[in-house]
Order: sequence, then C-alpha cells, then structure tokens
Amino acid sequence: MNYYNFLEGQTARLFHKLPRKIVSPILKNIGKVGLLSNSNFIPHVIEKTKIAKGIDALKMTSEIQANEGDNFTDFGTLMYASKKQIMDTYFDRVRVENIEYWYEIANNPFIVVGAHFACFYLSMFVPGILEKITIIRRYHSHGRDILIDRLCSMTGKRVDVIGLTDPAVGMKIIKQLKSGIPVAGMMDYSYTDTTTFISPFMGFDSATPAGLPIIAAKLKLPLLPLFVMRENKSYVVKIGAPIMPTAVSDSFESAYDLTCKINSYIEQAIRSAPTQWTFWPSLPSRWGYAEFVAEIEKNNDFEMVPQ
Repeated sequence: MNYYNFLEGQTARLFHKLPRKIVSPILKNIGKVGLLSNSNFIPHVIEKTKIAKGIDALKMTSEIQANEGDNFTDFGTLMYASKKQIMDTYFDRVRVENIEYWYEIANNPFIVVGAHFACFYLSMFVPGILEKITIIRRYHSHGRDILIDRLCSMTGKRVDVIGLTDPAVGMKIIKQLKSGIPVAGMMDYSYTDTTTFISPFMGFDSATPAGLPIIAAKLKLPLLPLFVMRENKSYVVKIGAPIMPTAVSDSFESAYDLTCKINSYIEQAIRSAPTQWTFWPSLPSRWGYAEFVAEIEKNNDFEMVPQ
C-alpha cells in the first residue's frame, strides 16, 4: 500500500490519534511483512551492493521494512497527534551532531542535502538550525502542509515549500538563496523527467538529481549534508562538513563533481547504517536509467547531458 496516500485520509487521521504505543507496533509489523512497500526484490538489491547476502540480506530487509513502519508512525504523529503528544514524544529526544558545520556557513546562502533515513522534519526540533528553510517537494500534499504548519507553530520556525514540477522552480530556488534562506532537497532519489546526472552510487552508475548541484556550482554555494538517524529510542540530526564547489571555470564540471561527492557521502551513511535507509526500492530504476542512457550513447556515439 502507498502509506503516503493513506496518510491524507480520514482513516489515517483517526488511526494516528490512537496512543503511539498502539500505532507504532502495528505499523512496524505491517512493515516487516512487506505491506508498506514493494519489498520482494530488496534482498537482491542489497546483495548487488555487497552489503550482505543470503539470509543476512533477508534479515536486513525485514529490519528496513520495520523502520519504514517507524517512519510512518512519526509522520502520522506529527500530522494528527495532539501538540502535547508531539512534545512528549520528541522534546529532548532529538539531538544534533556537528552543529558547528551549520554555524560555519549560516551567514551565507547554502543548500541543505537530505536523504531518506528517519523523518527529516524531526530536525526542526533542534534549536539553532532550520530557523528559516525552503523545502523542495515533488507533489502537493495537504497532509504534509498540515505537518509543516503544526511544526512551525510549535517551534517558531518558518518553512516555505517549492514544488519540483513548478515551471519556475529554478528561479524560485535562486530567489530564496539570494534572500539568505537555505534551500533543502532530497538527493537520494531521482525522477527521470527532471534534470539528471549519471554518477556512481551504491556500486553502479545511477540516475542522480542534478538541479541543486547545478545551482550550487553556478552560484558557488556549498552543499550541507543533513540526515536524521535513529539512535535507540531517540533521534540524532547528523550534519556533515560543507561540500564546496570545485574551483574550475566550467560550472557544469563543478556541478557533476558536487553530485559525485554528495552521492559518495550519502552512500557512506547508508553503508554505515543500511537498515535505516528506506529508499532501497528506488535503486533498480536509478541503475536501470543509467544503463538505458549508456546504451543510447553507445549506439549513437554521443554523450547525453542534462537538459
């Protein structure tokens, strides 16, 4: 089932008003048996990355799916639980590592790069970061808008949203950056109808979002990795060292270099905590698109570049 769609409905609203101690184990077990995502091929994908094989890959798949259930518990809690429940659940349970990297570049424009580990929105509970942020989102989501509005009212922070399919998305991102507001986007998934680089990821050439690295290279802005990870019954916001554009005359070359570096950074995070990353099902299509592009280039004797 597509739980993101389910979250938009009345049934989810009623379900997530139940105590978290009831909701969490239900979604965790539903996830374990593969009802929250297409999980049949995940063990094969894990084996291709050489992280695990055989029974270990199967066990890892079960844990990945259970963590996906935990993620949806967090989304539902943030969307529909009372403000008291939310504060009781997350207050003092979200900490940050390496906040000095944020302060190092906070006075200048920069781009935040996320990935699908634990719920990214939980980073808003950390004081001193994400005071103002613009998030790039693929689809309109009424439920996600509710989530953002609630978090802003509870934390005093400001979050704007730009739609990835907006024809003026590039100009709007640049406008926000030039006004001093960081822009955040997920870099561990790629839509083939958007600007795409082919770069190494998880052992193979892979379709990778190119838009943010291109903007960063043209404006000479750093990319700042920021992931939310689970740690026992708490969460840790892990901030990485800023990734600076390469000092070359060709901004396109610099953008590709940024893409490769952020892919490498995300891959290291996945390999260090593979069961926390929930976007394993996306890898075959990303690898497949890269193979498709390579075949076209081979047959036509030219190199495709992002459009």
